[in-house]
Amino acid sequence: MRKMRKVAAILFTLAFLLCLVGCGGGTEGTQSEATPVMMEAGKAMAEVTSYRMSGTMMVEASDINQSGAAVPMEMEIEAEMLMSDSDIQQHMITTMNGFVIETYVMGEEVYANYPGQGWLKMDASFYKTQDLGTGMLGPENIELMAEMAVDAEVVEEDEDRIGLAFHLDEEYLRMGLEISAEYLEEAEEVMPEGWMEQAAQSMAGFEADIVVWLWKDSKLLDSMDGEYYMLGTETTGEITGTMQFKVYDYNVDIIIELPPEAEGAIEVTPPVS
Repeated sequence: MRKMRKVAAILFTLAFLLCLVGCGGGTEGTQSEATPVMMEAGKAMAEVTSYRMSGTMMVEASDINQSGAAVPMEMEIEAEMLMSDSDIQQHMITTMNGFVIETYVMGEEVYANYPGQGWLKMDASFYKTQDLGTGMLGPENIELMAEMAVDAEVVEEDEDRIGLAFHLDEEYLRMGLEISAEYLEEAEEVMPEGWMEQAAQSMAGFEADIVVWLWKDSKLLDSMDGEYYMLGTETTGEITGTMQFKVYDYNVDIIIELPPEAEGAIEVTPPVS
């Protein structure tokens, strides 16, 4: 059980750091022909009302508080998103080293079912849930990626798709952290004590190389692949990882309903540890 809780804590750390960058804003990095195309993608994704996503993340944390040996963690993610002007709903199933975590985002609330812990309920505003569990797919983050990239280029093009490559560094996450702090202050939300410091420590040394494939006609995302590195925390040690996402079923009818067993969820303050 202790190992499972630690794995869950690492997942929430990663999800938190990823969703920080989905808040918009930023200053311009290296401009190239890839930048305006990516900005078009952000605008196209902002008009989407629903989509499904599947993907994998492989994360390795050096775990310096234990043996110093690397702790690999493989996550398979299946998610569906439903968006409107006033609400966001999401259903996500994450299989992590054999453990299955099911998560629902229902407007202002998050419900998560953890093995051995049951259903837990959290405030969605803490996570900026546009990007929770789906990492870099939010429209604001797509535009931020284009603006903050150290390098950006068109790497390949075929009849239907165009491939864009971006190199990101610590400034990319730093900007997201600052904007997220402003958002939480405006929303009068209080972060758990020490989380801002932990986030700043975790993102130190961040480097990422991302390749995004867009459909030429719609500029919507088809897929996203990448690898990244960050120094991590005292608990996790250095973090390296890869990710591959596929996005599909845009603007189809999706119904997301909270299961009855989640109605009795225990309310907690994230992250779970």
